[in-house]
Amino acid sequence: MDAGCEDRKQSKMPGIIEEALVAYTYVGTWIVMSAGVILYNKYILTVFGFPFPVTLTMIHMAFCSALAFVLVRVLGVVKGINMSRETYVQKIVPIAGQLRVRVPERRLHPDGQGAHAVRRVHRRMRVQG
Repeated sequence: MDAGCEDRKQSKMPGIIEEALVAYTYVGTWIVMSAGVILYNKYILTVFGFPFPVTLTMIHMAFCSALAFVLVRVLGVVKGINMSRETYVQKIVPIAGQLRVRVPERRLHPDGQGAHAVRRVHRRMRVQG
């Protein structure tokens, strides 16, 4: 009886490992591509002197959204998820609401990245002025 139970555990193990490797591969690819977009944005902002960083970010986000739409809805490369409006409102909207509240909160917080940037600008203005 123990041998049968052991065989079932071993037969499930390769599937779990395979799923974990796929998930880690997706996460690693996402991190590398995100870093690539950040470096590409930096290149455009510094080399070409593009003066609108927020606009540049919006362009990249629009491109990624359009590409995702094509991959999911047009080409069917990625399997879409059928989600009811009720499920969307219950599961997705609260997460979006939390992000909407917390992102500006980080910018205003004294230890947030935005506060450091403001302090740096003020220091430079004092040195120059």
